[in-house]
Amino acid sequence: MLKLEHVFIEISGRYIVRDFSAGFPEKSLTCIIGPNGAGKSTLLRAISNILSLTRGTLSFDSVDLQTLSARERARRISYLPQTMQYAPSFPVPLFVELGGDPWDNEWEPAWKAQHLEHCLHLCNVAHLKEREVATLSGGERQRVYLAQVIYQNTPVILLDEPSSFLDLKNMVLIEDTLARIRDDGRTILMVTHDLHTVRRIGTQVIALKDGGIFATDRPQAVLNPSLIGELFDLDSETLRERFPT
Repeated sequence: MLKLEHVFIEISGRYIVRDFSAGFPEKSLTCIIGPNGAGKSTLLRAISNILSLTRGTLSFDSVDLQTLSARERARRISYLPQTMQYAPSFPVPLFVELGGDPWDNEWEPAWKAQHLEHCLHLCNVAHLKEREVATLSGGERQRVYLAQVIYQNTPVILLDEPSSFLDLKNMVLIEDTLARIRDDGRTILMVTHDLHTVRRIGTQVIALKDGGIFATDRPQAVLNPSLIGELFDLDSETLRERFPT
C-alpha cells in the first residue's frame, strides 16, 4: 500500500499542501479533484520525487520511499505529468521502451518484446510504430506517453490529467485501459477535472481545496451537487442541472 502521513509541501515560503494523510491500496484508482491551485499536481510531483516533502512520511509497503535511490523509487512509481515539455524525434516503440530504464536490462528479451506490444495495443498506438513522436498529434502523443508509463511496469502509477487532448473515442479507450490495469492490481492516483470519468472508473475520490483535504470517500458519496458546489464555489442548483445525481 502507498501511504502518506501528515505531508506538508512548502514552495517559496507557502504551504501548497497541508497535513495530507491518505492510504492507497492495490486495485484502486483514486481520483484527485479540486479547483485550480488546490495542490493536486504538487502532490503528485512530491510522490514522484520531483519535489521534496517539507514534513511528513511517504511509504510503499512499509518502506520509506524517501530513503530509496531514484532508480529504486522509479521501480515502484511511474508518473505522467500534466504537460510534457518535449516531443522527441524517436520512433514510437523506442520512446515507449525508455520507460524500462529503471530496470537496467533485467527483463528477458522475449518478455520485453511481448510487454511492449501489450502496452502499444493497450493505449491504441500500435498503428503508430513507424512514426516519430515529434510528428504525432497532441492526442496521439498523450497515448504514447501513457504507454511509456505503463511500460515502466510499476505497482503505483501517477497520472496528471491523462485525458488531455483526447477525443471522445480515445477518452473511452483510456478509461477502459486504466480500469483494466487497476483490476490487474495496480495502484493509480489520477488528477482529473472530468467528474464523469471519476464516476465511471474511480474507486476513491480525494477532493483538495486550499492545500488540504476537503472531502474523501467513494465517488457516489463525493459527487453530489452540494459538495461539488462548495468545493468549486459554485451554486449547487447550477451543479444539479449540469451534473445530476
